[in-house]
Amino acid sequence: MTTLAAAAPILLACVALALGVSSLRSSLLGLAAAFALTPLAFPMPAADLLAVVGGWLPTLLEVLLILAGGILLSRLLEASGGQRVLAGHLAELAAGRVAAILLVVHGAVPFAESVTGFGVGVMVGVPLLLALGVSPMRAAIIALLGLVVVPWGSLGPGTLVAARMGGLDLTQFGVETAIVNGVVFVVSGVAAVVVAFGRARPVEVIGGSLSGLALWGAVWAANVLVGTPLAGVIGSVAVIAAHVGLGLATGRRLPRTDDLAGDVGLVRALTPYATLVAGLLVMSLALGATDGLASWLRSPGLWLPLTCLVAVLVLPFEPGQVRGVVGEAARTWLGVGVPTGAFLLLGVVMAATGMAGALAAAVATLGPAYLVVGPWIGALGGFVTGSNTGANSMFAVAQAEAARGLGVSVLTFLALTNSAAAAWTMAAPSRIEMAVRLAGEQLDRRRIMLVVLAVDVVIAIGLSLVALARL
Repeated sequence: MTTLAAAAPILLACVALALGVSSLRSSLLGLAAAFALTPLAFPMPAADLLAVVGGWLPTLLEVLLILAGGILLSRLLEASGGQRVLAGHLAELAAGRVAAILLVVHGAVPFAESVTGFGVGVMVGVPLLLALGVSPMRAAIIALLGLVVVPWGSLGPGTLVAARMGGLDLTQFGVETAIVNGVVFVVSGVAAVVVAFGRARPVEVIGGSLSGLALWGAVWAANVLVGTPLAGVIGSVAVIAAHVGLGLATGRRLPRTDDLAGDVGLVRALTPYATLVAGLLVMSLALGATDGLASWLRSPGLWLPLTCLVAVLVLPFEPGQVRGVVGEAARTWLGVGVPTGAFLLLGVVMAATGMAGALAAAVATLGPAYLVVGPWIGALGGFVTGSNTGANSMFAVAQAEAARGLGVSVLTFLALTNSAAAAWTMAAPSRIEMAVRLAGEQLDRRRIMLVVLAVDVVIAIGLSLVALARL
């Protein structure tokens, strides 16, 4: 009964989603169930629970600000024509259409996700793919498949949470996560080109695999040489440079001087991104792991709104256009931000009350078979919360204890569950909702989720095989 009670909030949310209930209502149902079950099956002083939830409020606020800033920035770049300019140059520089798709999947989306996190990469990927001529349905799916550096998204808070809860060194844990995440990089690349072209010819499969391997090597090297927080940024920039270099080697040309300036020249279109990256990197390097109010100086929650202000100042808009864009972004944020926040709080409540631990303890009775099941538990957390941070908050402690009980490497086992949780945020309801709202309101959400889930299942199977080989 205890295990059933612990699983009830997640099961309720998942059943509601399967029945077509909105992400907002499903998330609130799960959260309400967790609060209702706490005094009945997992008694905890209300003051203690509120204290734990209160301790996560700054993180929740940061997540909501990041989502708001990311949505608004995406809309501003789209309305001003900045996204079309960037997409046009991507198509011109890439060595063909397959390379252009992979440049978005393994370059543009991971870069945006690394510097902002919480699915903001989708907000960059969907408009770029649409501008490249990809259909709205396929653009939504491919952009979601680009969420491959989520362990390093927003400079890696989810990975930091898992490392701390497992008592591990962050750099070692980042390196180990990079090693096992190769499954995600390669599978996503192959799946993206198959979705984009509706076929799986050798040239596309090889291209997707090579692009994924390039990102794998770059992220691993960045973790080793620079450290975990900046690994996603550096790795994705390296892949972008590699794709551009390949394009130049096959006869592509750099933008002409007159393409750089003008009302919506390349310089103007890139200025908001340059502001965001420069601000985040400079503050992160200057402040390091500073806690407290000073940590906000290196937070995407601060720099995204500032970047939006820069976009308004440097990009061309018609009179009154900015006000309309802000209103549209606010409506999108309400449909995305609130469910994300509710799922994050669900993870916090389940971890604090012992629900997450009860679930892991029940599954751990499987013995060595749990080595295969473990990544799927992490995957479930990523799917439900839509957040690598939330998933690790739910399960990292229990997963670490299960690994110790089985006598296997906590480092590798947690890295596998970290990678699985991050990959399954691709199919999280809040991420699906974000992609759909950017690509087109009339798209079939269930179909998109089923396609992305199918890819995620392949990834989870791959990670389970890695667990058998390495543990």
